Amino acid sequence: RVIDRWQELESNQAPQIPQNFAQALQLAADQAKQLEIAAPKVEYHDKVLSSTNGLRTTEIASELGMSAIALNRLLKDLKVQRKIGGRWILTAGMLGKGLTVESTYIDDSDKTRHSMLWTEAGRKLIHELLNT
Repeated sequence: RVIDRWQELESNQAPQIPQNFAQALQLAADQAKQLEIAAPKVEYHDKVLSSTNGLRTTEIASELGMSAIALNRLLKDLKVQRKIGGRWILTAGMLGKGLTVESTYIDDSDKTRHSMLWTEAGRKLIHELLNT
């Protein structure tokens, strides 16, 4: 009985291979329908992740229910970013992944400043790192 049960469980987990042309056509039609249903979601996901505008750390921190200071410290501890000259930058291991964009602005004293903004891909990474 144990062997029969084991074989039954194995047969339920094995992928179903079409045994004839009609089954193969039905399988292809079913898969095409699943892709058609998923297409808008995939397109939206791709568009969001390829977005080039950025979010401030404060915006992402508020989504997570914490302050920007706390999130910056946490990202530093996780070796995502480090601070140089009073400015947060990505660590070497995080460069080139499309996680951030640079923002240039003029401050109150007419000096040019630069700020790191998180892309949607960076936002996704932060949420994944914090398991939210």
